[in-house]
Amino acid sequence: MLRLPAKPDMNNMLGLIGSLIGAAVAVIAGLVVLARQFETTDERHRRTIRNLLLALQESGNKLKKPEAAVNPTQFITHTQMLFRAAKTVSGELRATGAGIAVIATMFEHGDLEQRLAHLSRPGLGVNVAGLSNCGDEVLDLANSSLEFLGEKK
Repeated sequence: MLRLPAKPDMNNMLGLIGSLIGAAVAVIAGLVVLARQFETTDERHRRTIRNLLLALQESGNKLKKPEAAVNPTQFITHTQMLFRAAKTVSGELRATGAGIAVIATMFEHGDLEQRLAHLSRPGLGVNVAGLSNCGDEVLDLANSSLEFLGEKK
């Protein structure tokens, strides 16, 4: 008590209060920026998986068309590529949300990958009805995955 001045200097007091307010504003601004960064990352993840699922949906539609029977290898290979990409990305992002976790499980535990691999084997020939059925399965998987993601068909 003896060391404290009898009349405090108001300039020092205002400087202290200004420093505390500045530090509080800096901490709040940092937290806002950090929260925004997480929102941006989550939205980027959702957009990535959504675009892959939309491309898979389009590929399933192409498998059902009569043009796919003319050159099935091209369409099947494209569908396999999109399927593997969606499976890998959803598996990597499964911790980001419940919908993506369900999508990853759907991709891992279905028979569609084996059907696509069977259709792409050389020398077996491709049945047009089998190709169309595979297209229906791809469409079903893509549509149900988009529903879990919260997107409309």
